[in-house]
Amino acid sequence: MVQQKKIEIATQIAEQLRQAKATVFVDYRGMTVGEATKLRRRCRQSNIRYQVVKNRLAKRALSAAGILPPEAVLQGPTALALALAEPTAPARVLTEFRKECGHLAIKGGFLGKQWLDGKSVEALARIPSREILLSRLLGSLCAPLVRSVWALRAPVAKLAMALKGVAAKKPAEA
Repeated sequence: MVQQKKIEIATQIAEQLRQAKATVFVDYRGMTVGEATKLRRRCRQSNIRYQVVKNRLAKRALSAAGILPPEAVLQGPTALALALAEPTAPARVLTEFRKECGHLAIKGGFLGKQWLDGKSVEALARIPSREILLSRLLGSLCAPLVRSVWALRAPVAKLAMALKGVAAKKPAEA
């Protein structure tokens, strides 16, 4: 019965790993209960599933999902942060939280099926969110149109200013 329950848990974790856009492995050693609660709340707000997992279950789930991290990653206490919507969200949330709580250590992660070490996860955290990137792209696409509108509008504005100047110099005819 206990073995069957562990297999079910590993299967659920494997399914979550397959659906996740990104996964980050963290070592939470030394965190207080209050800090862990604050981290879980931030993860929920960013649509991230944060879950403490036993290393044996994690190994079984990872092999079932077809992704294998280096052996050193599954040493010591391990928690998984799974991105359900935005791939950069777990890296960003965990990196920001690590500034507040020095106990949290980022072991590495997966972006899709590509392994990232701790430094690469921190670099991933510096990438802006999808919405910001889309707004920058839209601004870049609209900029030439806006400039052309201003360029076409300038001669008309100059003509209007010249006519206004001529009208101001002529005496008013009554």
